[in-house]
Amino acid sequence: MSGGIAEAAVAAVDFDLNGHRMLHVDSAFRQAVRVMRRSRHYDQASLVGRLQMGDFALSALRCRIDTIDSSILCNFDESMRPQVLADMDSMVIASGIAEFGIGGTMRSLDLVDLEVVPEGSRRTFEELAAEQGVGLISDAAEFGLSEDVPEDDFESFFQSALSARAE
Repeated sequence: MSGGIAEAAVAAVDFDLNGHRMLHVDSAFRQAVRVMRRSRHYDQASLVGRLQMGDFALSALRCRIDTIDSSILCNFDESMRPQVLADMDSMVIASGIAEFGIGGTMRSLDLVDLEVVPEGSRRTFEELAAEQGVGLISDAAEFGLSEDVPEDDFESFFQSALSARAE
């Protein structure tokens, strides 16, 4: 469909599955998709994440805040430049005017306020294991299950673990 749907070409495309129409694409459908892609709204919002990458060029002061499930591009003005630079690589609560796209997903944030979230000290796995009186597991037999796990239960667990890791 790289040529598009036009009056002098293909007027519509239907997608059928097992004899049932699943989707009808025509010029009205394409126009509705264009309108939806451009639809957005703005509202006050806050987010929590790690303040990353900064662009301190005078023409475009920007940074990125990585939340648990996405990265949000943030714009800020010259007055916030020293604070953004000082808070780089910190967990922050960022507030401002957000642009939301389809489905309410935050697309960007114009920063108004930035607050550092106090974090606990970071420790290595070895330090955490020593603190808890345990060691690293080097053999699966060390798990020592008290009963056999049914194959279906194990497969379900394994698939869930892989999907959570996006593998």
